[in-house]
Amino acid sequence: MKYVTQEETHYPGFVMPVAITASIEVPPAGDGYYAVLFWRTGTLILEDGDNRFVFHGPGVLCVTPNHTIRCLSIRNDDDRPDHCFSLIFKPEGLNSNQSSFPDTFEYGALTKIDNGYTYRYLPEPVAIRLERLCKEIDKQLNSERSMFWPCLSRSYILEVLLLIERTRYGTGGLSDYTIPQCNEQTRKVFEYIHSNYQDDMNLASLSERFGTNRTTLNRLFKEACGMTVMAYLGKIRITVASLLLRNTTLSIQEISWRIGLNDEAYFSRLFRSRTGLSPSEFRLNYPHPYGHARDTEAS
Repeated sequence: MKYVTQEETHYPGFVMPVAITASIEVPPAGDGYYAVLFWRTGTLILEDGDNRFVFHGPGVLCVTPNHTIRCLSIRNDDDRPDHCFSLIFKPEGLNSNQSSFPDTFEYGALTKIDNGYTYRYLPEPVAIRLERLCKEIDKQLNSERSMFWPCLSRSYILEVLLLIERTRYGTGGLSDYTIPQCNEQTRKVFEYIHSNYQDDMNLASLSERFGTNRTTLNRLFKEACGMTVMAYLGKIRITVASLLLRNTTLSIQEISWRIGLNDEAYFSRLFRSRTGLSPSEFRLNYPHPYGHARDTEAS
């Protein structure tokens, strides 16, 4: 399979080295393609040289071009659908200005790999969100392509990568937005926020959902990460917004909606309070993701 998406209706001759399939596929090694393999249920069996490895779902396998693996099968013993996707792309497919992925947090799931691939077991809320994002990408690349499909598909892929990297657990990993060490109750709240920042939520609704009170929940968060629940949610939202501003041409209003804020003016104030710049000013600091000159429009 040639892992590109092209069409002639809206952008004659445009080809993007990005593809998604509703199956598990590993691109040939050495072709410059990265892959994110996701399966909601079942067991993935891989071969690496003389060794075979078994990975359980819900899980994700991130694969680099220098891999030495071969996918043998994905098995499910209870007749449930596998809900699997293979997202395959080159760096320039996500931003025309890059021939390799920079060593930044959002690409950590692809750059912090030593042996050509890495596996992560996914908490259920993360798996649900990841499957929804994969379905949106599949819609834009395959089934219901809109005239904005290059930008929309890229934006969803970036959210996938950021979501995967934020599922890492660690000590003192707040600067990387990883989930810090904490008790199980607090961990579930972190996972929920990481997977549902695009939804309307506040301290009261989170406290009710997880069967605690607002004072206790804020205390647990401060002990784990040094900030309140809503401050942490705001930081996650601005991280996603910054990623989309740098790498897509989505409108500022669309980005505001994508991170769960329906008030564009409030989003702009929040963004400036966190970064010192308005969203438009922030965007002008980065090259146009499609290789064009930036202008002053709030694109």
